[in-house]
Amino acid sequence: MTSSTMTSAGGAGGAGGAGGAAGEGGAGVAGAAGNPARSDPPETLHLTGSAKGNVEGASPAEGGAAGAPALPPIDRVECSFYADILDLVPDAAGVWSGVAAGEVFRVVYVGERRFEFSAFVGGPATLTVEDDRVELRAVGDQTGARPFWRELEVLEGEPTGEYAYAGSWTCASLELNDPGFPDVGGVVTGRWQLEPVDK
Repeated sequence: MTSSTMTSAGGAGGAGGAGGAAGEGGAGVAGAAGNPARSDPPETLHLTGSAKGNVEGASPAEGGAAGAPALPPIDRVECSFYADILDLVPDAAGVWSGVAAGEVFRVVYVGERRFEFSAFVGGPATLTVEDDRVELRAVGDQTGARPFWRELEVLEGEPTGEYAYAGSWTCASLELNDPGFPDVGGVVTGRWQLEPVDK
């Protein structure tokens, strides 16, 4: 599930718009051994990610209302997310399932203005392993959703320790051409990591 909000600073009032709806959780458990399972899984795994950078040349955001002036192009994007994953159920291949709850953020800077999108996320989470590569699904099925949500649907990486993983991810646009949140361009890349809270 998701619950989203949008705010703007120094600009037009916030407007509505839905981020991708998180559906029933990700793919089923499958894969080969790559990260050995232990008999005592941690109570909580903590997931974090960030991506930011200047995006010179991003598509310009146009004014929304008739006669409203066009906004300057997006020139910087900052994204982050966090989640706790609970109730882990592992198997002998190092694969596990659980329940995730967290929040995602995307902030775009347009000239002197700052526009922020945030959404709560939660639901089933799974991690699969194949040839020392992992795929983490923690925001549900995002088929048909905005690019921002599709990039979050599957986080790819590698094991870094026992119940610890890391990888790269892409923060893409929400494709909302709205005066309250003119997010029509700007892609940045960053890193994510998932680690036990009790390690």
